[in-house]
Amino acid sequence: MSSKPEVPDFHHHPPSDAPSISEPASSATSGREVIQVMIVDDDPLARQVLAGYLAAGPEMKLVGVHPDAAGLLDDLPRISVDVVVLDVRMPRMDGLAAAALVRERHPGVKVLFMTSFDDEDVLRAALTDGANGFLFKDTTPETFVQAIRAVQQGVHVLARLPQGVHSDEDEPLAEVMELRPRESEVLHLLCAGLSTQQIAQEMFLSVSSVKGYVSSLLAKLDASTRLQAVARAHALGLVDPARCS
Repeated sequence: MSSKPEVPDFHHHPPSDAPSISEPASSATSGREVIQVMIVDDDPLARQVLAGYLAAGPEMKLVGVHPDAAGLLDDLPRISVDVVVLDVRMPRMDGLAAAALVRERHPGVKVLFMTSFDDEDVLRAALTDGANGFLFKDTTPETFVQAIRAVQQGVHVLARLPQGVHSDEDEPLAEVMELRPRESEVLHLLCAGLSTQQIAQEMFLSVSSVKGYVSSLLAKLDASTRLQAVARAHALGLVDPARCS
């Protein structure tokens, strides 16, 4: 029986402590080859932020961004793609079904799953079906880029949400976490992908007021970025998914 590939756990080993997956196996000293990445996520904020995260890896090239699997499947025959960053839960066709088609039609393309939900059944299904990696959206730009490099090299990647952020266990936290009405409204607009300026216009507030609400949300959700805040809000059941589209 063949041994399973080692699965780096970024939760316990920050990317700065993981040089073994930060350099391509073929060359540790020469310049890295360009990795062509496509992002597929129905969350507009996730698409925007994850695309921005690629700037942390100068060898990363974003070749496509899609809100659903249909765009991905249409583009793959026409565009050279190394790694697809794929949301697990999407309308019409979910990430698991889309990944199965990618593997069938384009076996050389690696798939890195991203999700806001701590769902062990989904994680197990994704890895059983041959996913190259699985990350939660509550991650750092450095970890995101490290994961893409790793799966491109054939290394399986698995990262978990920070301890204490689990959907079943966190329902009581959602009940006791108090968000003011305007904080909740700002959170939903962040979830919908609006910028600070757009939120200010939508809510008839000053930009500085919106920044204050965002800062408060980051503190309450123990998040360092807007995407982390939205991911944790999803996990805690603090946002209505219907208002985030």
